[in-house]
Order: sequence, then structure tokens, then C-alpha cells
Amino acid sequence: MELNDDVEMERNQKKDQGKTDSAFQGQVVESILGEHEFAINEKGVYLVDINENRIRPIMPVCAPLTIVAETRDVNGDNWGRILEFHDKDGNLQRYAMKMQDLRRDGDEVVDALLSKGLAIAPGKKPRLRLVEYIQNCQPENNARARTTDMTGWHGNQFILSSEIIGEGDERVIYQGQQREAKTYQQMGTLEEWRNNISRLCVGNSRLVLAVSAAFAAPLLRLIDMEGGGVHFVGNSSTGKSTALYVAASVMGSPEHYNQSWRATGNGLEGIAKFHNDTCLIIDEMGQVQAKEAGEISYMLANGAGKLRANIRGDARPKANWRLLFLSSGEVTLAEHMTEGGKKARAGMEVRLVDIQADAGRDMGIFEYLHGYQNGAEFSDQLKIWSTHYHGTPFREFIRHVIEDELAIAAVKETQEDFMDRRVPTEASGQVRRAATRFALIAAAGELATRYGITGWEEGAASNAAAICFESWLSLRGGTGNQETKRLLEQVKDFLEKHGDTRFVLVKFGRLKELVIADSKQKVLNRAGFRRKDEDATEFLVLPSAFHEMCEGFNIRTAAKILIDKGVLTPADDGKSQKIRRLPEMGPKRFYHINSSIWN
Repeated sequence: MELNDDVEMERNQKKDQGKTDSAFQGQVVESILGEHEFAINEKGVYLVDINENRIRPIMPVCAPLTIVAETRDVNGDNWGRILEFHDKDGNLQRYAMKMQDLRRDGDEVVDALLSKGLAIAPGKKPRLRLVEYIQNCQPENNARARTTDMTGWHGNQFILSSEIIGEGDERVIYQGQQREAKTYQQMGTLEEWRNNISRLCVGNSRLVLAVSAAFAAPLLRLIDMEGGGVHFVGNSSTGKSTALYVAASVMGSPEHYNQSWRATGNGLEGIAKFHNDTCLIIDEMGQVQAKEAGEISYMLANGAGKLRANIRGDARPKANWRLLFLSSGEVTLAEHMTEGGKKARAGMEVRLVDIQADAGRDMGIFEYLHGYQNGAEFSDQLKIWSTHYHGTPFREFIRHVIEDELAIAAVKETQEDFMDRRVPTEASGQVRRAATRFALIAAAGELATRYGITGWEEGAASNAAAICFESWLSLRGGTGNQETKRLLEQVKDFLEKHGDTRFVLVKFGRLKELVIADSKQKVLNRAGFRRKDEDATEFLVLPSAFHEMCEGFNIRTAAKILIDKGVLTPADDGKSQKIRRLPEMGPKRFYHINSSIWN
């Protein structure tokens, strides 16, 4: 029976009133409520009347549409259904819907099905019956599946927007807002990727690191390690984007996989969730507002979005993820924030480590061109091949990790070896924290090599990570704590700027008391006093000015750091402030910054 207008069907229904249609062949679909009955055959879904085991079609509803399974999330909430049908071109279409989308007469679901090519009988009644069919009819064998709005690990399965890698106790379906199939697209074979892309990374530390980082991202959750990022810094045309292209080829189509910093923090939340347990790649930091760059880095590394309220004022669940991210830009995070009048905190720079893109061989990011005439030609060829061969290495790596019971032990062993051999014993906690990321990247690259994915020699990934770690240390300025370095620079900068204008010049009197040395000196917004002799200049800083001098730091912590460094002379009882009789002010508390600040 062909699909007809419901008006025509009603006319036929009046003619056949009281009769049954024994010629109709179709499978009755079980309905929960049973108010209406439905049947499906090769021509479509019909509203039917069942009497004495005979099926009489009453109204055509739509082309054949199967309810494959009922779904709910890992918490047992957000129930839905998986629908399958063939579009008008004969292509199999699958639609994972939420039951809540059936509200308001189910227009949202009907519109989505029409958009995907489902033929639906015209008129309001068939549309209403379609919604009823979807809502009340049961899938065959009461099949169930779990849904998730996040990519990544779910038990022993790895979920991508377009497929599931591995097997689990229950089917898992991706149902997130981001559904771009091309993001995790596959093209070419693993052998073609290895021969045309991975092989050319050999001898190029930044390329090897970028590829290894792509393999490292899914290991974070397995070893319970926090996320973070790597930022390639350098002038334009140094090859930074090429490194990101090569890294993206591990997971999918670089043209669709790579993202841009030109986004708000809110926009990047959804993108981060879509890249959970994978490597997020974002190009050109200069495109994001400087004031947002640091907060976005924090957000991506910490794996949590903002806490928001619903229309009732109740807190909505926060978006969560765990990932590594690769970034590029012409300036470091701290420099970019400074341009926007913001100050980068040390924690930000540990979460996003800066690596000099220029490898120092006069070839930009490259160190070995594999016979190509120049870096530009080499870069262009890598980008071309990355668009031709991609997506297969990541899937192969995940399959191996799932099957390899010793994978995690091997990763941890390589990490420990890297930390023991590459990280100086005097390194601060911040340096060691960042070093664990380089160690993980090294371990992931070595694991992918052991699986036969990269084609590199053993040790290549570890050596590349070590070279890049040294580049980060060099750009950072050493292995000490950045807070200490920044505080010392900030105090020194304050004294250099205001030493002559905001500090009253004093000298010792006959009884070693302090007296004003120059009665004609004009001082506005006094910050304290300074005493000069032939060898040094010392500053007696008033508490209010000390807070200004150490802006951005906890005052007690700042004082302790300065005392530990010998810059601040404590009182005899060990306290950070001294009490001394000062000219025109009597006894006052002050911070004594001694002459070692200039050393």
C-alpha cells in the first residue's frame, strides 16, 4: 500500500467500514499504552486496527522507521531512543533522540527526521501518530543502550562521535551536541600514514613531540594524571602550523580537527568536551583577547567549565573533560596577557608550557628536511599528506592499549626513567610538575613505536621530549619557582621606578637615629625611606606601600620568600616587620629591603 494523503485514506476507510484486510502484510509493533496499534512493513509504518488477528491499515504514518533501542545515560537519566531508516537515496540513517524532545507535539524530532530524509505522510494526523509511535512502541527484544554526550573512555570502550572502539557490557552511543563526522575522519591506511608522515618526523624534535602528544592524550585518564598544554612560540612562517597539522593527522582530518583560539571561553567549553580524552589543537593564540587567554588555559588544563544556573536559579552540572592541548602563537602566554594589561600567574605557565618553535638550525621548526630543498617545500608536502592520510593511527593505538594489559605499567616505567634522567635534582615543584607532562608524551610516543604505529626507532620520542623540555627550561629562565623570580623582579622594578620620587632620603644622625638628609626633597605619595652610602641603598618600606609593591602575591608568602632570599631583613624576633623611629612619624613598622636586592 502506497503512502496516501490522510483525507484519501479516510474516504477509503468509510468504504471498507466493517471489513478486514487480510491481504495486508506487516509486523505489529508492541505499544506500551496500547491506545493505538502500529504495524510496519517494507512500505512503511501504519496506524492499524487489529481484530480477530487480522490487521486493517487505518492511516499511513511514514516510510519504514525502526526503533532500534531505548537509551539512557550512565546515571540512568535522560532516556531516549535510537531510530533507523533509509532516506530517499536509500542510505541508512540513524538518529539518537532524547524523549524530552517529544514535548510540544514532538515538532523538534519530526523536523530532524524530515531533515535526514524520512518520508512522512502529509497532514497533522500522521505527524501526531508518528510521535505516538516513537514514544510508545517498544524496540525488538526491549534492546537497551547507554548514551553519552562526551567522547573518550567509557569503561573499556573508547567513544568517538562516529564510532566505538572496543567492546563493553552494553552498547554506548554518542549523543553530544558536537557531531561533526569529519573531525575524527579516517583516510588512507596506517602504512600510508607511517610512510608519508611519521617517517618525515624523524630527526625533527618538535614534530615528534607533537605526534607523541596526540597519542598521550588518551593515557591521562588511565594513569590519573591532570591535563595541560604545549605552546609552540615563534614568528610566522617558522612551521608552527605544520606541527599542529601533523599532530591532527593522528586523530582525524586536520582541516576539520584543528580549532582556533578565536573563540570565547564559553565556546571552547563545548569544543573541549568534544575532545575529552583526546588532543585538542588550537592555532594562533594572538586571535583570542589577551585577558581571556590565561583563563582559557586554566579552564582547558583543569578540565572543568563554569558553574551556571538554570532558569530556576539552581546550579547546572558543569562540563568536565580531561585532555592535552597543543597551541601555537607568536608570543608566549605571559607576553600575550601583558599586552592586554593582565599578569600571568606561574600556575598558568605550568599548565601551558612554552616551547621555542625555532629549533636553531636556520630552518624554523625543522631540523632535518629529508632531502627537500627548503623548509617551505617540506612544510607544504607534510600538510598535503596530512590531508590525504589521517585518523587511522589513533584508532590503532587505542585498540592496542585496550588489548595490552601491560600498557599502563610500560607508560609509568618510561615516565620514571625520563624524570630520573632528564629532570635536575634541584628542580622546583613547578618544574617537576611540568616535566611529568613531557615524560608522559615521551612514554606515549615510545608505546606507539612499540606497537609498530610510528615506525620510529626506540628512544626517538624520549629524545625529542627531552630536547623540547630543555627548550622550555631555557625560555622559562631556569629550574626555580616562577613566583620567586617574578616577585624579585616586581620588587626590584618598583624600587627602580619610585626610589627617587616616593622614598624620603635619610641618613644616620649622631646617635644612629634616622634623620632627613635633604630638606628640599619633594616626595608625593610617600612609600617609605631610603638610606644611601658608598656601597648600597636600603629601603624602609611602609606596610601600605609593601602591599602595592607585592600586588598579586599573598603578603605573608611574599615576605617569607624575600626573607628566604636574603632580600628582606627580618626583626630580631624573626618577624618580617621592624619597629623603628622614623623622621616626622615616630615609631612605625616597616619592611627593610636590604641592598642584596640589587644582586
